[in-house]
Amino acid sequence: DVYKRQIVYCAYIDTRCKGIAMSTFRSTEPVQLGAETLATLQPMSFAAGTLLFSPGELDDKLYIILSGEIALIADPGTAHERVVAMRVAGDQIGERSVFEQGSIHGRAGRGFVDTEMLILDCDDTDAVLRREPLLAYRLIAIASGFLHMAHEHARHVLEKKNRELAAAYA
Repeated sequence: DVYKRQIVYCAYIDTRCKGIAMSTFRSTEPVQLGAETLATLQPMSFAAGTLLFSPGELDDKLYIILSGEIALIADPGTAHERVVAMRVAGDQIGERSVFEQGSIHGRAGRGFVDTEMLILDCDDTDAVLRREPLLAYRLIAIASGFLHMAHEHARHVLEKKNRELAAAYA
């Protein structure tokens, strides 16, 4: 079976060449991973509705989505449950686990549709990143992009609140 999913900011695996390539919004040039690294990636399939992780659980895996969609959910199982983000083929979930061992999930992750993934356990990340420094660079670029988006969102929220307060006290 050959998986081949190539999207900008993506991951794909092609079993013919025994390689995985990842590209980010910063570069479309693929990163070819070696056979030893590929052997550490666990292919998994999840049915729609499957809960992958819950808030408060240890964030100890990097998920690379090959196909399907994962919903990131705030306040799961409550009247306030809501989807706050979607991750699709080519996206990763759990980048923090790579750089911050012991981190905790802030949201739940649930399969929105049937999904195929590659999973890297955090116990293997140190060895993988030592073997694959370009992969480490790409993961840092991804994490940096998410931090930038979060910063911009927070800035817009604060600016809006400041305008509301200024109008209320004018």
